[in-house]
Amino acid sequence: MNALQPLKNIYNNIKSLKLLDIAELNEQLNKAKKLIKEKIVSVKDLIEYLNEKYNYPEENYENANKLYDKSQLPKKPVLVLSGGGARGMAHAGVFKILNDLEIKPVAIIGTSIGAIAGALIADGKSAIDLYNIMYANEKFFKFLKWSNPVIRKKVKEKTMSFLRKNLTVYDFDKLKVPLYINTADLKTCQRVIISSGDIITAVTGSAAIPFIIESVERDSMLLTDGGVIDNFCVDIARNIENDGIIIVDVCAATDPTSSVQRDYFLLQVSKDLHEITKSFGKRILPIESEKDTFSFINNLFYMIGLRGGLAPSLNGDEIVITPMLEKMGVFEFDKRDFAYNKGIEAAKIVFKNFL
Repeated sequence: MNALQPLKNIYNNIKSLKLLDIAELNEQLNKAKKLIKEKIVSVKDLIEYLNEKYNYPEENYENANKLYDKSQLPKKPVLVLSGGGARGMAHAGVFKILNDLEIKPVAIIGTSIGAIAGALIADGKSAIDLYNIMYANEKFFKFLKWSNPVIRKKVKEKTMSFLRKNLTVYDFDKLKVPLYINTADLKTCQRVIISSGDIITAVTGSAAIPFIIESVERDSMLLTDGGVIDNFCVDIARNIENDGIIIVDVCAATDPTSSVQRDYFLLQVSKDLHEITKSFGKRILPIESEKDTFSFINNLFYMIGLRGGLAPSLNGDEIVITPMLEKMGVFEFDKRDFAYNKGIEAAKIVFKNFL
């Protein structure tokens, strides 16, 4: 297939929907061609281009893993767990140190893998429980490692089965800690925070990485990975009574050639193409399921255009724990111990004065 055929298909679809006049559409298609020919001419060039455009902001490293220098530990913190695929196994390591220090969150906000970890913690699981779950469900995590668009429905079903197996309750109201799950609705292209009703559909929807895990129907919504729009939802934490916000950021890459940058290829290149071909993702299109392929991709573009980037929005008073996961990719679920230990290491740096 000609490398430009997908762009031509998009061109024809957009033209038929009459979103733009033909002259403007031709101009934007030429810009896209120019990007591909001049910027993305090899895998090496592609990686360099992505790193140039979407490297993790340096200012967020300045806030990461700062020593917590107050005289007392927070007694009513809100715990914010970011998405990041397999890198989210570091959440368990961070939680071990929180357990050791008897830091008990009054609420948890979770996105994607952070939603899964958050649900388990809110259900009353200890750090040791989380670690054991990682190993007791090795087949599930191996399956996730080889996830792809062809089996995305099966991945969704297995994710739901994993949650049913490892949670003791399936309703938010029965959890031991209030839980807020961050998802995105493909129909309205808005962030959706779920804190009541069925846990399984909410968490699976939050973890539904586009093209990898099939989106989840809930009420009148079609839920996909919350990280498409916002990977942290720190604003939600600020609206909950607390004496501290602890953010665990497993998205940060410490190496500019890190595989995490490549793993975010789809989201980040889509965002760039959104800027170049403004006809795509310019408005929200009707969608009933992922079978509405054009609307599905278009609405993802629309939401990605709203995205603030990989880093959390900070005021400066948050406690940011950033496991230094180096070149670990979002599907490398076989690196569980590496991620877990990096979580412990980062949390120890932050809370050194209390250990």
